[in-house]
Amino acid sequence: MKVSIIVPCYKVEKYLPTCIGSVQSQTYSNWELVLVDDGSPDRSGEICDEYANIDDRIKVIHKPNGGLSDARNAGLEAMTGDFIAFLDSDDFWHQNYLKLMMELQRQYDADIVQCKWTRGNQTVFPEIPITHDAICKSGPEAMANSLFDVMMWGKIYRKNMLDGIKMPVGLINEDDWTSWKICYRAKRFVSSQNKLYYYTFNQRGICATTSRVLDLGFFGAFKEKNNFFKVHGDDACAVWNLAKWNRAIILKYRNEGANEEQRNVMMKQFKKNFKELCGYSQFKMKTRIYFQVFMVMPMMLSNFSEAFRNLKRDGKIRRYNKA
Repeated sequence: MKVSIIVPCYKVEKYLPTCIGSVQSQTYSNWELVLVDDGSPDRSGEICDEYANIDDRIKVIHKPNGGLSDARNAGLEAMTGDFIAFLDSDDFWHQNYLKLMMELQRQYDADIVQCKWTRGNQTVFPEIPITHDAICKSGPEAMANSLFDVMMWGKIYRKNMLDGIKMPVGLINEDDWTSWKICYRAKRFVSSQNKLYYYTFNQRGICATTSRVLDLGFFGAFKEKNNFFKVHGDDACAVWNLAKWNRAIILKYRNEGANEEQRNVMMKQFKKNFKELCGYSQFKMKTRIYFQVFMVMPMMLSNFSEAFRNLKRDGKIRRYNKA
């Protein structure tokens, strides 16, 4: 089975060789790489062409700048594989990324396979233990059990999972608007315990935000999900979404770009979500207490939650089961 890898490129000339090299070094060889030069003003487009000239598995699309979603959409139109993977141009893969992910796909006949990720500013993938531990659920069950990560990257998708789905152009937090729709379709969603994706800190790439001013546009994605789950009578996913929305508010509350009006808006929405959550039997007590503490000491808990999240991402705290 061929995997199409879509990589949007913008202001990443420093990172592209590592990113592309990590694909070329894959131990799974049946792939094509679609590099989308999104009108990058640096040498990113030239670098893409240089690699395509020496490797016929690589194709390049040059287009005017339209943002991450527009670039991904262009890549989807050009891909020819049976499966799809997204890789951000400043990130890179473990050399066994495709091999291990496709092994799990075949083992479970999965529609989506997801791995864990690590982060930093290295150019060589750190030594990691490889495990065969994995969890298989339906897409909705993966959401309700907090197995699903919202990022489009770090996964492989059966091609038909994206039929009729376009990435939303011009919106922030693009993945929040799209990935859940794909996941909800999955009959078999597999979550691998292996850290196979390397997320690079980069404030200049296509995924970066150039302003510190907080934008509450992400509320729209959560509202859309909330309405969808209500219409479909999916209480478990409704609780997952409302709780995730409140956790996002907790983390963004401390944002130095947030003004008093925005914090008031966030707190008002938080309390509304909390009241709605209290009407569901699936809303667990420890999450209820956590949210109640935030309503009393919002800034303190926001700072603590951000510090805790960073420790967990860096592997200094083991992942806990969310309620």
